[in-house]
Amino acid sequence: MSERLFGTDGMRGRAGSYPLDRATVTALGRQVALAVTASEERPTVVLGGDTRASTPVLCAWLAEGLEAGGAGLR
Repeated sequence: MSERLFGTDGMRGRAGSYPLDRATVTALGRQVALAVTASEERPTVVLGGDTRASTPVLCAWLAEGLEAGGAGLR
């Protein structure tokens, strides 16, 4: 049985620990990029966040994966 990463409110967990660790968040970004580049060569992805201290780090990891997967960021 595969583990679910998403619930009704998205991914949950402590920043820095699975599933919100660098490897998982970066891999998620790559997969999102693959999905959106299927319909557009270099789509632009806009990242947003909230005021939690972990937001900049999580966004940076996600951006790393998105860029590696071929998506442009704004």
